Amino acid sequence: MTSSQPSSSGETFTRFPWLDCVAALRASGVKRPFLVLPPWFNDVAVAAGAAYYADQGITPAGHYRYDPGRKWRDLPPGDLYGHGMGFEQEIEPLYAQIRAACPDAADGVLIAGTGFRCVGILDALERDLLRPVVSANQASLWHCLRLSGVHAPVSGYGKLLC
Repeated sequence: MTSSQPSSSGETFTRFPWLDCVAALRASGVKRPFLVLPPWFNDVAVAAGAAYYADQGITPAGHYRYDPGRKWRDLPPGDLYGHGMGFEQEIEPLYAQIRAACPDAADGVLIAGTGFRCVGILDALERDLLRPVVSANQASLWHCLRLSGVHAPVSGYGKLLC
């Protein structure tokens, strides 16, 4: 997913969500995030995601592909979204899996993938893990607000927006 934005010179350039994630992680002081990836990412996409952040100087302390549960385990990752997994997400299992799997070496968490429905767990994860938690959608919102000149705190959606 990309979006086109005008630059200060009036030119249009394309913006990718993972660039917002890199900027948000840096703004949060995170250098070794626990990278949480969606179940619809196959092994190649998981490895590419981890390598991309490492290439940006943000080396994941570990990564984890969310387990969507029994109903979905027999489908290949590439088929999950097309079969409705994106609409049937539950945030409680996502919260529990991140909390259980986050390594001590991680100085933050990145919930990558704009298809994750995770806004409702960001604050709770930050409180429980005692470290910043950034989601892809939150990072994009944060970046858009900053580009728009909005710096007012938005509570309830993680420290990045406060």
